[in-house]
Amino acid sequence: MELIIRNAPNLERVCLDNLTSISVLEIGKCGKLKYLPTGLLRNYANFKKLELRGLWEELDSFPGFHLEPGLQSIPALSHLTSLRQLIIEDCGRLRSLGSSGPQLLASLVELKIRNAPNLESLPSLDNLTSLSELEIVNCGKLKYLPTGLHCCTSLKTLQLGGLWEELDSFPYFHL
Repeated sequence: MELIIRNAPNLERVCLDNLTSISVLEIGKCGKLKYLPTGLLRNYANFKKLELRGLWEELDSFPGFHLEPGLQSIPALSHLTSLRQLIIEDCGRLRSLGSSGPQLLASLVELKIRNAPNLESLPSLDNLTSLSELEIVNCGKLKYLPTGLHCCTSLKTLQLGGLWEELDSFPYFHL
């Protein structure tokens, strides 16, 4: 089952009770959304795709995590063991993918992070041997590219751009 919620400017809360068979969740351009369902990461381990767009302007809570003022990091995704696609876009206040530096899921095939101007760090890509598409675009405060790029042995598409002006090194990886 797929659940796609887009362009709902007055939506403040999403309730997913009794929808445990969701494999794709896309939420975007919901300007007043302040809360995502508690237990989102625990109860929906079958997610194959999680797409979050433009949520960080109002969003105050992310599944059981409350950060003031507003969400600045995505908590560990370790419960989403089937997740293959993670797309994060238009998230102006996002500073990191996990406040304690968790590893990304080995199941990821596609990772796209676009238009996150305050993103400062990304976790290592060491365990992403199945990753075939990586996109990091318009993340102006990202000073360093993630380590472990050389471990992404299935990588077919790499798109980078709009990073910190003083980025002066590129991690080694074999083509």
